[in-house]
Order: sequence, then structure tokens, then C-alpha cells
Amino acid sequence: TVAVAGNPDMSGALRRLSDIGYAVPMTPELGSDALNSESAEADVISAFQRHYRQSRVDGLLDGETAARITAVAVCFATARTAEIAHPSA
Repeated sequence: TVAVAGNPDMSGALRRLSDIGYAVPMTPELGSDALNSESAEADVISAFQRHYRQSRVDGLLDGETAARITAVAVCFATARTAEIAHPSA
């Protein structure tokens, strides 16, 4: 995949982006038979960067973007877990 700068895990990043609500192009690695395109991967990475990394919006999954995706996914998972444990009335 050309949308990776360095060696970040693209399939893991896409899975986490899907977990936090981004419309991710599905791939066999993510459990779908539909093939994605490299431009679709770059589009979803760019969408994330526009919100969480405005200093670099180029659609490339570099180490900093991957780290931010992970951090946001952890925050979303923590919030979901807290909501499940203590649902609001």
C-alpha cells in the first residue's frame, strides 16, 4: 500500500478508524471480500488528519498519525466501556 510512510500497521489503523466511526474501505484483512483502493485508504486517513492532525493532511499513514489514531481509539473504547458499566438513566 502506498498510503504508508515508514512501517505503521495500515490494517490495524483502518480497523481502529472503523471502530471510532470512520467509513473505512473494507479489505479481506478487515473481514470483507470487497477490495479497497489505495486512494480510498488515503481518503480516510486524510479525513482523520483533518480533524486530529491538521498540521499534516496528506493521506499518508506515518508514525505520528498512527499513534494519534490509536490514542483516539483508546479514548473511544474507554468511553464505551464506561457507558456500558454505568449507563445513564
